Amino acid sequence: MAKPSRRLTGLAKYVHQYEPHIRASLKAIYSGQTFSYNRTLERQEAAKAGAMRWNPELAEGFHKDWADVDDHRASVACVLEQVRARIWVLGEVLKSLPADHSDVHHVTFANTRDRRAAGNLSAFKLHVYKRKLRTSLANLKAIHPNMWALGIVEISAVEPEPDRFVFEPHFHIIVGGVPEIELRKAFNKLLSTATKGSHGLMLKSIRDRKHLGGTVSYLFKFEPELRTKFLTAEGRVGKGRPNRLTGDAKDEWLSWAAEYRIDELLITVGLWPDLIANFKSCGLQRLIEKLPQGRQRDAS
Repeated sequence: MAKPSRRLTGLAKYVHQYEPHIRASLKAIYSGQTFSYNRTLERQEAAKAGAMRWNPELAEGFHKDWADVDDHRASVACVLEQVRARIWVLGEVLKSLPADHSDVHHVTFANTRDRRAAGNLSAFKLHVYKRKLRTSLANLKAIHPNMWALGIVEISAVEPEPDRFVFEPHFHIIVGGVPEIELRKAFNKLLSTATKGSHGLMLKSIRDRKHLGGTVSYLFKFEPELRTKFLTAEGRVGKGRPNRLTGDAKDEWLSWAAEYRIDELLITVGLWPDLIANFKSCGLQRLIEKLPQGRQRDAS
């Protein structure tokens, strides 16, 4: 654990002191997670600079440092706010999700109609996008009263053709208490004709608690990704590994993310009623204390 460049007090001191515990706890749920006090501050400065290159007026969307994380809710682009959200969902929410995994699925939904060209991401209206989703979820809830859901809206980029990318808003949502065939039917109704048959809707069964924890962790990754495609040996189009956006594309993604808070991206159904209020107000120290214990010697 590297020493900070200046003397720490209050919340910043607490976060730095508990860095090994935070890292070990996150890794205990999903091995791909990590945490570094100093690295988050470095990434924060880079994210802030990127957003401000696109729009110089976006500085207010970022926490100054760990000391003021409890003062207000910052934007999606804020790296410290992203870490706080992961700690919240893995320490506070995951343990409260229903234990029955007989009908639990991870749904990924991406409609080509929602894509936005490079330079035009600001035209994507989150509240309009979520309105259609809320209607579908409400209809399912009316049929399946025990249904619950936890998800998030995110934006990545795809290459519909070589050397050209478009931004692709989509959502990931974990739904419990609804049979797979009914989930497919409900979300297929939202797909445009052009999207159907092009993997716009994907469902994966969640097998157990460990799988659920890894999926919840994945939902809160907040990565500006570029998803490439490739031709298989059979001549079909396959999906390649995601790469992180760079340059102007990343700056535009950051500028969009700096306009919204994380709670505005969240999707919840059938969970405790004050869940969003809890996310907004819960102190970071209390959230860290609720993280599950991990093996610190394996967390480096």
